Amino acid sequence: MEMTPVKELERARVHRSWVRPPQARIQEVIEDRFWRSGYLALRDVSCLAQDDEVHLLGRVPSYFLKQIAQEIAGGVEGVRQVINRIDVLCLSRSTTP
Repeated sequence: MEMTPVKELERARVHRSWVRPPQARIQEVIEDRFWRSGYLALRDVSCLAQDDEVHLLGRVPSYFLKQIAQEIAGGVEGVRQVINRIDVLCLSRSTTP
């Protein structure tokens, strides 16, 4: 049975409390940088590190923030590839006559 990305994140967080492999440290560094970035929307973005690859998951209100999250994750030591699965929320603009 294949796990969904959300289940993988939950499993990784539980595992992180037992043992601190390098992947867990990478996840913590990335999530800390999201929190310190000044962009509140990035606080809801999660990551899952596997070997030298990082998967980003979550929702942000713009493509700009999606790209910022990718740049932050890609700048962490030990990360060679970023798989950006962040969804951009399309907020509809009200049109006034």
